[in-house]
Amino acid sequence: MDITSSQQYEAQLRACKKCAVEMSSREVDPTCSAGCVEPRPIVLQLKAKPFMLIGQAPGLTEYLQGKPFSGPAGTDIRQLFDDCGCGPSDFDRLVHSSAVANCYPGSKLVKKGERSRREDLKPSTSMISNCSSFMQAQLKIVNPKVIILLGGMPLKAYVQWKTGRAGAAPLAEWVGRVDDWQGRRVIPLAHTSGLSTWLNNPENKALQAKAKSLLAAEIATVRQSAGI
Repeated sequence: MDITSSQQYEAQLRACKKCAVEMSSREVDPTCSAGCVEPRPIVLQLKAKPFMLIGQAPGLTEYLQGKPFSGPAGTDIRQLFDDCGCGPSDFDRLVHSSAVANCYPGSKLVKKGERSRREDLKPSTSMISNCSSFMQAQLKIVNPKVIILLGGMPLKAYVQWKTGRAGAAPLAEWVGRVDDWQGRRVIPLAHTSGLSTWLNNPENKALQAKAKSLLAAEIATVRQSAGI
């Protein structure tokens, strides 16, 4: 895919229907019978920014509002960046928010005893593969100095981009370290969602704290070099 400008990226992403058949069997919100998911990629204007945050996929709030990280996950990650020295007023200015899947994957009902709740589905391998060329276009146009991988799925995708091979990417082996790729610094983080149990382990919490310290150092370096 030859995309060299934000306008080309936006036009081609809006026209993409590669996952339409698969998404037609996924429900928007089974708690209110809202029908099946439509291909509705989150489209943001691409421009150079020092940080690029890569999550798993848009959630229900993002699907309805058309803006990445606008739901509870967005609140959590903005707080994390605030803790690391990038406050709310700077987040959108300095951070390009993205995901390995551009469209909302739908949700399912999860029953526990007499109660049930809605839970986002994960994007399939084919959905991530279909979005891969768009991710490469984003990286080329945004040209970030630092990439932040939020959770296991973006980490696994990154390892495949880097090595050209699919395989396991355990969070415990990556969180708390900085990787280098194509002249960029890459910082994996555990997902901040309350649904994740990975951070319940004290050792994993310590790794996340180390990763946040590494991110804080990168934010400080970028601020100093750019005079911001």
